[in-house]
Amino acid sequence: LRFIHVDLSLGKRDRCGMSMSHACAFEERIVSVESKSEKNLYVPQKIFLPIIKTDFIACLTPRAGSSEIILSEPRDLIFDLVDRGFNVALVTYDGFQSVESRQILTSHNIRTEHLSVSRCDHKCLIDDNFITKVRRESTRGQYLDAHAQLRTTIFDKRLEAPFHDKCIEEVKNAIEVKGKVDHLSRGYIDILESLAGSVYNVVNNVSEINSMSS
Repeated sequence: LRFIHVDLSLGKRDRCGMSMSHACAFEERIVSVESKSEKNLYVPQKIFLPIIKTDFIACLTPRAGSSEIILSEPRDLIFDLVDRGFNVALVTYDGFQSVESRQILTSHNIRTEHLSVSRCDHKCLIDDNFITKVRRESTRGQYLDAHAQLRTTIFDKRLEAPFHDKCIEEVKNAIEVKGKVDHLSRGYIDILESLAGSVYNVVNNVSEINSMSS
């Protein structure tokens, strides 16, 4: 299953970030969790965390002679990926200009939803009972959850991603301001946010948990 996030931008000084990721394997971990039947009792539990591989990280900018990003380009790339046989399970967009693109993708039976990565108030969960159904689940005020999950997969060495110099620049420019992720003046975080969004969608939709105790 492939998970795509598009950080859509429009202006001539902006750029559009787009990334696609999937879980290529699972890593077994043992954690202690509180017993549901007895307070202050912690029991071992086996969990399987996804090893995430990012297929690509893209930076889309206005074409030569144009002052705006062509909003159909990310959508056309998604259709091309589907035509090539990739199982695109979910496409999320960040940006108020994304409504039309999401409507068109949904009309082609591709699951889509809006996801704000910089201030994340919900997760997007796919529903196998419906072709295009996506369920929202609140992050309960954990507005930095998407970036936190990206950070965790990096620190755990569970992320394989292609080298992208502009994405690395954006990591250096990213700052936390009033409960959201933003960038320094004259900086960008569009590519970083596309990576965080695609990884976040993988984490929320392919994680597996098996209990070691009854």
